[in-house]
Amino acid sequence: MPDEAARIDFYKRLFLRLFIVSIVIAAVVGASVMMIDSGGWLGWLQVKVLLTTSVIAAASVCGLACGGCLALGHRTLPTAGLVLVTAAAIFCLIGLWTELGDDWYWKAVGASASLGIGCSHLSMLLLLKLKRSYRWLQLTAYYVILGLATLIAFLILLEIDDPEHFRIVGVLSVAAGAITLIMPVLAYLSRDSAELLSNEGLAKIDSRIAKLKQELADLEGARAQILQHDQDPDPARPN
Repeated sequence: MPDEAARIDFYKRLFLRLFIVSIVIAAVVGASVMMIDSGGWLGWLQVKVLLTTSVIAAASVCGLACGGCLALGHRTLPTAGLVLVTAAAIFCLIGLWTELGDDWYWKAVGASASLGIGCSHLSMLLLLKLKRSYRWLQLTAYYVILGLATLIAFLILLEIDDPEHFRIVGVLSVAAGAITLIMPVLAYLSRDSAELLSNEGLAKIDSRIAKLKQELADLEGARAQILQHDQDPDPARPN
């Protein structure tokens, strides 16, 4: 278990560093290449640089969500998200820089990216702790988000452009967005009273504990006096 926890922590730190590095590279290299272009137009090289850093940044964010979910003890969903997102990012960069034009290659990349993002999205939502009465929303999120990701992958692979399917995608997207916004609010409402205490609340509790301790000390002193009085002989009692 310690080795597994260390491995998960390593992956989380790795994806965090990749995210930071990709953002820095996007800012520095992108700006530098644009300045070199004397014509002022965004050339294909600049596009590839910006797309590369964007892909790495997006994959890193998904990896952070899956790593956090792994740390909580979940296995199947975050592992699938890591594998799919990593594969999609690698093959996307390979296709981008080698300029592959195979349709099925990019269809596979798009389908795996859709499923990987869906798994990562769910992994992020699983980081939220909800009350038992709100757990049904997590189950609903499974069906909606995974259903949306699967439908998008299906549309990409089969090149379906039926408006009816796009309406379903729109409805599921709205539902997924609503769930994503609602769950953090319910997680906040699900926090224990001890977690909701501010510094002022803790100070009040400490003050009350001190008063109760003082009252307890007074009661113990009064009890000791009563016991001592019962043990001492009464000076007014005749021998």
